[in-house]
Amino acid sequence: MGLSVLWTSIEEEQDVPFPDIDWGIKFSEENCYYLTCGDWETETGQYRDQAEESEYIRDYSLMTTFGNWSFIKNHSRRRAEWAKRRINWISQCGGKRESRRFIGDYVMTQNDIEQEIRHVDGTASISWSIDLHYPEPENVRRFPEPFRSCAYHRGIPSYYPIPYRCLYSKDIKNLFLGGRIISLSHIAFSSARVMRTLGSLGEVVAMAAKICIDENIYPRGVYEHHLDKLKE
Repeated sequence: MGLSVLWTSIEEEQDVPFPDIDWGIKFSEENCYYLTCGDWETETGQYRDQAEESEYIRDYSLMTTFGNWSFIKNHSRRRAEWAKRRINWISQCGGKRESRRFIGDYVMTQNDIEQEIRHVDGTASISWSIDLHYPEPENVRRFPEPFRSCAYHRGIPSYYPIPYRCLYSKDIKNLFLGGRIISLSHIAFSSARVMRTLGSLGEVVAMAAKICIDENIYPRGVYEHHLDKLKE
């Protein structure tokens, strides 16, 4: 899944100009988007390496946003409607959905969720659907490299607890995993990647880290010897 750069605009009392320069990609009446803001679907990098090319992906999102806005403001047949409109905020950081993930003692998959396989070390629960993003087909048709996406949602049977073994590294004995690097498959990750779930898992990691300090053990030792204490 790609990266999103969100933005908003406001209507001013007077005309607000915007630079009419070559932003690096050709917009026309046939392919432009008449937008006043950019939400999650402003997404780039679906066909690129999300870890190694993150700056390019972020810059491409900015370039397409500014290029589209410049065409609307300066050349489109509806430019009068946008004459007083100004981009009042645009994120300088890309909202990353996915990059690297690490391997834990367990890799949770789509089968775990849909077959409701319960693990003794279940922690915070997934409540979001399986939610995969893909390049929006019309955007793919209009441009050589996409910058808008659509979403595929697949409901899950019920809340599903993520195993503690997904929250520490299999090979690096003192490394906990938190956020969007946890040990899940691509499909399972699409359900766990939202902020409330990841925030709850961060609390689990913090509690486990405290047990590691108290008991002078590594993360795996919490699972092997002190799981009841973590649950408590």
